[in-house]
Amino acid sequence: MFRLSRVFCNGSNLTNYLKNSSRTLYTLNSLGLNSYIEKREKVKQFFVRDGDSFREKMKEFVANDGTSMIFTEDLKNMCHLTGPNEEDVQLLEGMVRKFHQQNKETRFGNFIFGPVIMRCLHHINKPDVALKWFKDPELDGFFDQLVTYQILCDMLYEHGRYQDVIDVYEAIRSKQIQGGTNPRYVVTLVFAACYKENTPESFKYASNLFMELSNIGHIPIRRAITFAAALALKQNAPHVALEIIGTVRQQNYVTVRNIKAEAFSNLGRADDAVAILRGVLQLQDTPNRHSFTKDAINTVKEAVNKTADNELIQNFDRLEKYLIENGQVDDKTLEDIITAEIETKSTENSWDKNSLAASYNNNNRDNRRDNRSQIYRFQRAEYGGRGARTGLTDMD
Repeated sequence: MFRLSRVFCNGSNLTNYLKNSSRTLYTLNSLGLNSYIEKREKVKQFFVRDGDSFREKMKEFVANDGTSMIFTEDLKNMCHLTGPNEEDVQLLEGMVRKFHQQNKETRFGNFIFGPVIMRCLHHINKPDVALKWFKDPELDGFFDQLVTYQILCDMLYEHGRYQDVIDVYEAIRSKQIQGGTNPRYVVTLVFAACYKENTPESFKYASNLFMELSNIGHIPIRRAITFAAALALKQNAPHVALEIIGTVRQQNYVTVRNIKAEAFSNLGRADDAVAILRGVLQLQDTPNRHSFTKDAINTVKEAVNKTADNELIQNFDRLEKYLIENGQVDDKTLEDIITAEIETKSTENSWDKNSLAASYNNNNRDNRRDNRSQIYRFQRAEYGGRGARTGLTDMD
């Protein structure tokens, strides 16, 4: 199912998206892809007559081991001209490698290319290439930005590469980039990948990760917590689901109540499940935010009927009727709600454009020092902290 509300510069972009894409976890705007696509169209128009000659010139520069250099503007342009064809991708790779080597030797170019290149590969649908470049030791440091990690993991998630999402996360943790090892948007993608994989192994990994994060005082955002709890439900561990979902500070969110209702039902505690349903009767100020999914209602009903408690059954029947009549039973499933796209405040303006390669080169300590205050401000927003934004307009 696709989000047709996404903004594209023209009809051909929309057609290509519908043809090539599946379901991402983060919206295109959250990943900076809308802005990238707009810029891409402008660059294509600028090179409408000279695109081929530009490519030929860049091929010569890449092949020349002498004095020919790839400048920042050259690589910027190629990031927006690269198509899905193999020739373009190979040229972009050659330019990236040469530019990265130049940067090591001469400190030319302080523009952060990691996010832009990942947006390019996301747009042209090249997850294999993206993963290969990320893992390449010769490009060490080039893709070490929080935004880049998020775009890469979202691309892998979209293509069902759930184990690769986990592997990338483990690589990120080993790098300890930008003062933290658990970027919250990537952590959410990891729990989403575990939920989608839905195996005993992924459940064990998610459970261990959640415990580890809790022990170090890192509280994932609510969507990540609901992914972990919902996975526990799917793996027939409702007791674990209740413990995990209990860490959410606000317990009145739709996903939290639905998970708790299903978990109590699966534990044979039908009276507690009915109490969860009854709790919304006291929250009539915004009724649309206090609904239950149809599958959760059915799970509770099944648990209630198993009790053979006539009074409880009658109470539930009256409650179910009331919820339906008041539009508080949603036809969406719990999975529909949990896997809905996440809209975040784009970090493109605050990070990609302004931080000027603070983490472009792991060995560039002077550059990191010059930008440490800006990194700190970004980390407060990314990891949470006093006065930090949540980053999500709807974290359910």
